[in-house]
Amino acid sequence: MIPETEYECFWDVVKYGIILTISMIVRYQNMKRLKNIITILVLLPLTLMIGCSSGTTADSSTFGQGTADAEISAVAGTESAGGTVIETTAMETTAGTDAKTYRDGTYKAQTEPDYEGYYTKAEVTVKDGKTTAVDWTIYDANRNDKPFDEKYEVVFTGNEYFTEQSRSDWKGSRTYGPKLIETQDPDEVDAVSGATWTNGKFREIVKKALEEAE
Repeated sequence: MIPETEYECFWDVVKYGIILTISMIVRYQNMKRLKNIITILVLLPLTLMIGCSSGTTADSSTFGQGTADAEISAVAGTESAGGTVIETTAMETTAGTDAKTYRDGTYKAQTEPDYEGYYTKAEVTVKDGKTTAVDWTIYDANRNDKPFDEKYEVVFTGNEYFTEQSRSDWKGSRTYGPKLIETQDPDEVDAVSGATWTNGKFREIVKKALEEAE
């Protein structure tokens, strides 16, 4: 917005320019000199107009600043001064409930033997839609369905590496059942260091059993 003072200054310049032009036409009859004078008279108002604009710049800037301040005040709003209440729309994030609900009961499952002859059996209990108990065991079909337990390491007698690995897998496998009851999600049961093999077997059999409960 341009202040009124600038318009007033502009019309003053035009007014004085017209008066000077008429007086020069009357005074000078020589057309050549008159052209030069008219050129000067044209440039003079332009120069004065620039001066008017410069003189009102500070006022204009102040006006703009005042408007900006007013807008900022309106946005900030203080209840004590103007009783302004600003409502803000908050984005509400609703956590998706991906947890499945299952039918109550006891569900059994068994996998097929893998390329090494190991298969898994499990019995999963669901109460009030939640997993409350898990009983599971890995078996070795190549050794008369020998269960993988704390004694299974004898299979690797003489091989220290596999004996130690067997111990680690067994120890880690005992934590997976309680972890499932805590998280209620097989995919949230992370593998324990040294027991990734049994972790994969556990997830597979539990998912298979819970499919029957859906």
